[in-house]
Amino acid sequence: MALTQGIRLGPYKLLSPLGAGGVGEMYKASRDGRTVALTSGGLDVSGLLILEGLK
Repeated sequence: MALTQGIRLGPYKLLSPLGAGGVGEMYKASRDGRTVALTSGGLDVSGLLILEGLK
């Protein structure tokens, strides 16, 4: 399930997609001026994993 650029997921704002594969999708996002990566596992957006400190 592709997420739309610019939407908010809690405190995170989606900036752009980073990639997709067999496990899910990865997105570049921001929170409080910090860049992070969000990954969704398959079709369930409730299973987001936040990776802080993306450069």
